[in-house]
Amino acid sequence: MKNKKVVAIFYADARNLSGVKRIGTEVTSVPDDVWNEIDIEVPADLQITSKIEDKNEIFTAKLVFRELCSSLRYRHIAAYKVRLADGSEMLIGNSERPYPVLTKDQNLSSGNSNSQLRELTVTYSDFKDIPYII
Repeated sequence: MKNKKVVAIFYADARNLSGVKRIGTEVTSVPDDVWNEIDIEVPADLQITSKIEDKNEIFTAKLVFRELCSSLRYRHIAAYKVRLADGSEMLIGNSERPYPVLTKDQNLSSGNSNSQLRELTVTYSDFKDIPYII
């Protein structure tokens, strides 16, 4: 299990990534002009796990972040690019199924605090490892 601190998150329509190819098992390249940045509370968390199920290894990414501006409308078929604290970037999702799943949660407790920010969770599972972007 790897837990990484995320300093920036971008999203794109997954259909715009149809030409993306993997270079080896853990590296990919993506176009630069399809991404929209999400205004987040830094740091966000990215947890990557793997497990063996029916003799197949399954990789799962769980990205949890708080959104500072809740006016963005996310596509249902989206992919996410995350920038880590060390400057490296990772790709969550691609142009093929399975797509990442986005869930939203908002706590409307009393008081003015960051706990009232909308928390979003992106989960993604695939038979391929979550790749770094070069």
